[in-house]
Amino acid sequence: MRNKLNSENIKVATSVVIITHNRPDYLAQSLKGVAEQSTKADEVIVVDDFSSVDYSVVLNQFSELNIKYHKLPEPSGANKARNEGIKLASNALVLLLDDDDIWMPNYITEHIACYENGADAVVSGHQRLGSDIIKINDSAIVTEEELRKGNRFCGMSGVSVKRDILINHPLDEALGNGQDWDLFVRVCRAQYKFVNIRKAIFYYRMGTPDGITSKVRKMTVHDIDNRLKAAEKHREWLGEKYYKERVAEQVLSFLPSKKNKLSWIKKSISLIGVFPTINHLVTKLFGEKRSD
Repeated sequence: MRNKLNSENIKVATSVVIITHNRPDYLAQSLKGVAEQSTKADEVIVVDDFSSVDYSVVLNQFSELNIKYHKLPEPSGANKARNEGIKLASNALVLLLDDDDIWMPNYITEHIACYENGADAVVSGHQRLGSDIIKINDSAIVTEEELRKGNRFCGMSGVSVKRDILINHPLDEALGNGQDWDLFVRVCRAQYKFVNIRKAIFYYRMGTPDGITSKVRKMTVHDIDNRLKAAEKHREWLGEKYYKERVAEQVLSFLPSKKNKLSWIKKSISLIGVFPTINHLVTKLFGEKRSD
């Protein structure tokens, strides 16, 4: 039986789980966004992935949030940190947030409205921090068909899920990337009602020194196998067509800014073949695919 959230109890049943690592300055900004919500969170849990810096000054600035601070005993990664926060959450609805992103004031209100209308999980659009660039998926519902094309929705800072679902479908701690897409696929395949808010309601910070984008740009060909774990995990569900498209996207992302471009193209060919590799490159260059 699903854990039902109704309009009477959901407004006092929200737990915000924020993960952080050595970024108290970013955390201060994300906590400020939580504090300024039009609908206040009932509980805020900050999970520190074994930082070497002190967070007490930042945490003391937001005493009104009654923050529960939990520091992991060793470096464990983002997914472990999220899972620990979810276990610590005492409310039926969990809203996930990374320390480098910031919610707009109506974020929680918009998510709650979806649950009042029967949602089990929710994703939302975002605006790039410091820019006018907005990313919104026009689909009202997250579907398997849409997810086979990749994650065209948002990262973890735009996600909320009923806690019991996250307990049964925890973040995969073996994945170093693609954890958002992996979670979406599993929630969707379990046939929960998965809603997309077609508005930009949080700010996504792009290009942080230790962020995924920066890591991908610096990655070597020998490092790519770990980045393909999510695709391998769902290969049968994806089918060969979409599996090859996802591998090409992962291997050839940010190709213009990478060194040894030819080695990356050769890697793609070795994994998925010549035509899928060419199709991906043509799509990126000209916006159309060649037929096999």
